[in-house]
Amino acid sequence: MGRDVKGKVTAEVKNQPWDLAFAAVLESQGLTYQVLEGGIINVLNKADFARADSTVPVETRLVRVNYAKASSLVGVVQSIVSKGRGAVVADTTNNALVITDTRNRINDVEQFVRGLDIRTPQVSIQAKLIFVNRTDVEELGIRYDLGSQTQFFNRLVQRPVPSSAQPGNPNPQGVPTGTIPTEFFSTDETIVDLGGNSLSALGNAAQSVVNPALDLIFSTAIGNFNLTAFLQALQRLSLQDVQAEPTITTLDNRPAEILVGDRVPIRVIDVSSASTGGTAPPRATVSFEQTGVNLKVTPHVTANRQILMEVHVERSNVEPSSVDIGFTFQTQQADNQVLVSDGETAVIGGLTVTEVTVTKTGIPFLVDLPIVGKLFGFTSETENRRDLLILITPHILDDLVEPSTGK
Repeated sequence: MGRDVKGKVTAEVKNQPWDLAFAAVLESQGLTYQVLEGGIINVLNKADFARADSTVPVETRLVRVNYAKASSLVGVVQSIVSKGRGAVVADTTNNALVITDTRNRINDVEQFVRGLDIRTPQVSIQAKLIFVNRTDVEELGIRYDLGSQTQFFNRLVQRPVPSSAQPGNPNPQGVPTGTIPTEFFSTDETIVDLGGNSLSALGNAAQSVVNPALDLIFSTAIGNFNLTAFLQALQRLSLQDVQAEPTITTLDNRPAEILVGDRVPIRVIDVSSASTGGTAPPRATVSFEQTGVNLKVTPHVTANRQILMEVHVERSNVEPSSVDIGFTFQTQQADNQVLVSDGETAVIGGLTVTEVTVTKTGIPFLVDLPIVGKLFGFTSETENRRDLLILITPHILDDLVEPSTGK
């Protein structure tokens, strides 16, 4: 006891540890204590203890940090050192903390650092991204061409002109008197025939199946006219099945990212950069857009061996565009927070989109007739189906361990 500590205290304490009872008795009398080296307890008045603490010499220690970053611990350790006398500096070269504090406080500060520098488990995260794109196309139709040798549309059937019928010849050989070939004076929609009565017609001429799987042609002569019928049919099935399985391993509470893909160049033309007179061309710049499979995750292992994750999964690719910009970027992504057990698979995203487009064209009234209506029109049916499924499975690679005491 200190020199000024005197008196007698009577207290009744039941079922309490001695150190708690001892601290309660001292607190009731305005006293405190400190543990010296060897386990000796020194009891002092609080005012004397404060004055004695200001005269205790300071000590500096180098505390190595094994698992954490020393620079990240500076702010926390700084909050517990002695005010005005303690200091904490990070040594990034050796990943250590340089701690300065009073001799009776520096041991507690070092133990505090050991409690922060604990080994955390590693988490292996496996994601599975399944993307199915299915396109089903069915097209069927019939086209007709009816015309004579002097009048025709020349869209479906190319009727030859006699070799002697050349432009600029007012009366080419082989061409009946008073008859001028259509090609000399008309387009496909303008008909000029100076030879007398004639007849020509088109059925569904503007409709055409691109690269048909079936193409049948029927032609017959009806008097002085030729009738030609075209039957075109196409059925196409396109199936795109993409399965990506990125796997990444990271420490507890540490963000990690994996990216597999391409950097697509995009040219941007600045029209405003051209000169007013139009002599200088517009300035073009190139930027890069990232595409592919991207997985970002930050896991946290809870006390009951569950895993809390912040997950970002993205899959993108480049597709040709139907507009004049050249191409578009198709992106499927999911952002989520999930809590799963070790080895449990969670579905963090699922989406199904179905688009059905039916186009029916043909000769009015005739195309709507039952059964025979198909002979007078074109029918096109397109079905697009997209399925997206994102699965994620975490695994804890090592067990939690007790904090190191540094001894």
